[in-house]
Amino acid sequence: MKDKFLKIYEKINWSIILFVVFLLVLFFNLNLYIALTFYLIVIFLDGIVMYLTKQKKGFIISVVSALVLGAIMLLFL
Repeated sequence: MKDKFLKIYEKINWSIILFVVFLLVLFFNLNLYIALTFYLIVIFLDGIVMYLTKQKKGFIISVVSALVLGAIMLLFL
């Protein structure tokens, strides 16, 4: 299961997906919280990958960035 998750994660081109979300927010005037929520999900998935590959530094950075983004979202609600 772990190897299957890591293979799927490596196949996804996250930069294109994040750019598409940016364009959707820009062109369709979507709420910014939609994009921030998606970015938070991506950071969460990245943290899981860092945890599974035993990269402690990357995992800590992912957790801290998710907490900061979540705090910013709650601050401006």
